[in-house]
Amino acid sequence: MNMKTFFLFCFTFFSLTVLSFSSQEEKKVLLIKAMYAKNDSIWRYEYDPHKVKTGLAALYRQYCSMKFKKELLAEQRRIGLDHDFITTDWTMDKNSLTTMRIKKISDNVYHVSYVTNMEDPRGKMKVYNIVLCVKLTKEKSGYKIDDVTDLTNPDL
Repeated sequence: MNMKTFFLFCFTFFSLTVLSFSSQEEKKVLLIKAMYAKNDSIWRYEYDPHKVKTGLAALYRQYCSMKFKKELLAEQRRIGLDHDFITTDWTMDKNSLTTMRIKKISDNVYHVSYVTNMEDPRGKMKVYNIVLCVKLTKEKSGYKIDDVTDLTNPDL
């Protein structure tokens, strides 16, 4: 193998590796965005509690790991529809999805941030900058959400 062929081979291999990595990262980010968009749609547009439960169960099956799905469904049975586990009870307003930013922290850990308007404990409307830590895991069918943790500082 001559030097030109070797460099061409190395360049091609490197390019394909970078593209593969990039598309994996894009897939992970799109998974997170799609899950939050669907979650928002369920809570915003479904008024029948049975349809909300059914929609959330379908969302959990599609986007969450087996372990996390079981935790979410157990919490839903225990608490009911009083909590949104995917946003850790931070609501999303009509502009939240447009302000959403997803930042990679490590291989399968992302910070998801967005802005929402909701009532503070005194009943006054306030702007909140929400930050959630979303962990992914690889399963047979691809990456799935494995945990959501609230990192928001409500005093800011």
